[in-house]
Amino acid sequence: MSDIPLLTHLLERLDLEKQLRDERWRHHDEKHELEAQALRLQAIEYERRLDQLNHDHANTRLTQQTYVSIGVYDAEKREWDNRVRNLEKWQNNLIGRLVVIGALAMVVAGILGAVIARKL
Repeated sequence: MSDIPLLTHLLERLDLEKQLRDERWRHHDEKHELEAQALRLQAIEYERRLDQLNHDHANTRLTQQTYVSIGVYDAEKREWDNRVRNLEKWQNNLIGRLVVIGALAMVVAGILGAVIARKL
């Protein structure tokens, strides 16, 4: 009769181990389902970020189209530098002519003054 308590104990032990195994499998399945859900959420987040990056890239391209390239800038700058240089030459030439005209006017005024003073 001492075998019956041992058998009962072993059966209870087997039942407990079966429950533990079932519990482990349930947790195992839950873990894999949560991992799969995490991967799906990560994929959705990656897609969102990629869309945002593509949108930002498109906006950057639009903004860059408003920039002047270095070649165009250099050509325009050379052209404006030439224009400024030509205007400075013209200005210096004009100033020189005005100085000469002023000097001639003073000479003419001096001669006229001398002529008028002799007549008086």
